[in-house]
Amino acid sequence: MKILQSESPDGTDLDVVLPGESTPAFRVLLPESIQCVLMPDELSLEIGGLHRLRGAWEQSEHKTIGTMTKPDLLELSLELEHGDMGIGIRMGVRNLSPWTLTNVEADVCANINHLPGTPDWSNRRFIPKSIPLVRREQAKYWFENVTPNGLKAFTGQRWENMHLFEDHADVDLLPPYFFIDKPLRPTYICAAPSVDGKLLFYQAWKVPCRPQAPFPGNACMHLHPRIADAIEPGTTVYIAGHIGLFEGNLEDLQRSFETLK
Repeated sequence: MKILQSESPDGTDLDVVLPGESTPAFRVLLPESIQCVLMPDELSLEIGGLHRLRGAWEQSEHKTIGTMTKPDLLELSLELEHGDMGIGIRMGVRNLSPWTLTNVEADVCANINHLPGTPDWSNRRFIPKSIPLVRREQAKYWFENVTPNGLKAFTGQRWENMHLFEDHADVDLLPPYFFIDKPLRPTYICAAPSVDGKLLFYQAWKVPCRPQAPFPGNACMHLHPRIADAIEPGTTVYIAGHIGLFEGNLEDLQRSFETLK
């Protein structure tokens, strides 16, 4: 496996190349941002652009480890276990501020392409070759053809649709970056099917996540895993998850990650 940092040197915007393959299978922003509330003033804070934050990295045959620092706010640590079809994730958040951080959650974005990229690429198992390597065109296909009745969220009890417009998904009726939560129970897994229906592209977490509905601007899926109710100054909290491809159906995926409930 190769993990490439093509968007920002030494950042957490990662293109993942699976063993035996020559081009990336998926992209992940680990994370794109972290949201929290600073106490005691109850100040809501979104710490954005974390995927562009440069850090110190070590990569071996089986693991990739990185540490990034947002001065006076937090330290982010990642331990990525290399698998045949994806990555296992251990994410740590250390509170470097003098305040207690409450209601802490991450925004994790997982993509099936990287447009524009260095170079541009798309996983053709999920986006047909007939769709050009143009971000808008691939986002349109994802929003209108894949995710309606295709992108599913597992709530711990059942699979539910994540799209807000199942029967009339039209990118021309919405702004490209139309961000809204899907009103579901807390979610543990989300997954979308390949063109032939034999594979799933998924992200899964061992903690409850806030699900975000797909939007017209990119071929991606977002979950917001809850990191902690509170992180006191000088302390670290860890969460774990997986992102990758899975051979089988939703029920098979659910059984494989039964311990994530």
